[in-house]
Amino acid sequence: MSAGPWYVELFASEQYLDIMSHQDDEVNRRQAGFVAQALGVPPGSAILDLACGNGRIAVELARMGYRVTGYDLSSVLLDAARRRASAAGVDLELVHGDMRELPYAGKFDGVVSFFTSFGYFDEQENQLVLERAGRALVTGGRLLLDVINRDYLVARHQPHFWREDDRIILLEKRELDLATSRSRATWVVLDKRAGWARREYRVDVRCYSAHELTAMLRQVGLEPLAWYGDSEGGPFGRESPRLMVVAGRA
Repeated sequence: MSAGPWYVELFASEQYLDIMSHQDDEVNRRQAGFVAQALGVPPGSAILDLACGNGRIAVELARMGYRVTGYDLSSVLLDAARRRASAAGVDLELVHGDMRELPYAGKFDGVVSFFTSFGYFDEQENQLVLERAGRALVTGGRLLLDVINRDYLVARHQPHFWREDDRIILLEKRELDLATSRSRATWVVLDKRAGWARREYRVDVRCYSAHELTAMLRQVGLEPLAWYGDSEGGPFGRESPRLMVVAGRA
C-alpha cells in the first residue's frame, strides 16, 4: 500500500539518490551556471532553490558566491544536500517545508524551480505554488521555472524507457493523459547491490505549454521575460525538450 502521495514516497527513498546519480558534477556546474545567467543577478544575491533535492544546483550556486537557501519536503534529500555542502565547504541554509506553504515574502533576488519540480499537485495548488514563489521575491527579483515542454512530449511521447548503470536498472512505463496534460509513469527499479531487489514508484506530473504558464504567471503578477529550451541557454520552440521561463514582477 502506498505510504502517501507519490512525491512523498519517491523523494523519501534513499534509492532516489541512486536513480539520479547520473547527474555528475560537470552537469551540475553547467546547469548552475545557466541558472545564474538566466536569473541575471550578481554573486552575493539571495537565491531560493525551491525543491532543492540533494542540493546539486544549490551547492554550485553557493560556490559561485550566492547566498542560497534550499527548500524541500524530503528530509532524506535535505540530509544529502547537507552532506554535499559540507564536502564542498560551502554554506547553505536548508529548510524543510511544503512548497505550497512557502513562508517568505520579499526575501530573495532569485527563485529557481529546476528539473521539473513544479506540477506535482492539482490545478489550484500548482497555481498557489507560483503565487508563493512570486511573493518570496524582492522588487525586481526573478523567477526561473524549468519544466517539461508539453508540446514536445505530445509529439515525442515514449511509452517505455530504461536505463542501467553499476547500481540499478530503471524501467519506466509512461502514459500521457491528453485531457489533463498529466504525465503518469511507473518506475520499476532493480537494485544490483541488494540481490536485484525490486521496487516500484509512481510519478504524476502536470505538463505545461508556454501559453498556459504565461497565463498562470500573469495571474500572480509575474511577466515572462525570457524563454529557453534547454539548460545550455538554447532557444525555446516546439521541439525543445524543456520549457524554461524567466519571469519578473510586472
